[in-house]
Amino acid sequence: MWRSKAKERAEEAHDGYHQEVRPEAVASIEQANVEADDDDDAEQRAARVRAAEAEVALLYARIASHDLMPRVVACKEEGMDDAASIAKKLGVPVVKVYRALDLLRCHLEKIREARAKGEA
Repeated sequence: MWRSKAKERAEEAHDGYHQEVRPEAVASIEQANVEADDDDDAEQRAARVRAAEAEVALLYARIASHDLMPRVVACKEEGMDDAASIAKKLGVPVVKVYRALDLLRCHLEKIREARAKGEA
């Protein structure tokens, strides 16, 4: 009986693609953004690093009073990317970690919008 191997080949190609395009681990989001554009000169890179550091500082100020978000950020800084492992380490349900990550993204978007408008 003839069977197509197209599905198997597509899965193999897909699995290898992401491993070749992006490394398994990146130092930080800010560093990945800085390294993304190698054509820039040192001043532009330094300006982007300062902007990213300012965003992170504003984010920390916004989340300081929250009970879970600072701890989630600390886990992310330690290199933990999996929500389940963060939840296990912090002793909270994984749903709360997902919610904290969503709130962190929302805060960061608001910070970036305010900076774009010149408000922050």
